[in-house]
Amino acid sequence: MKDSWKLIVVGSRVAMCRRFLQSTGQLTGEVPFARGVVEQIGPPAGERAAIATVAWNTEELPPRTLISNLAPVTDAHGVIDDY
Repeated sequence: MKDSWKLIVVGSRVAMCRRFLQSTGQLTGEVPFARGVVEQIGPPAGERAAIATVAWNTEELPPRTLISNLAPVTDAHGVIDDY
């Protein structure tokens, strides 16, 4: 789904998106499997530039990240990422 980050709201379960993980070389380890819940979304600073505060299940990730670097996670479909 293109622009799947637009589905993210406060309370959404999220993971880091594949595009971000590939661009930073984090294809193994804890980070690709980390999951979190969005606690807050800051005001938009551009089309894809809002900052989200996420409560992660690992300490490997910082609590604040660009919302466009996140992908929603659902029980039925898993990670909904851009293809």
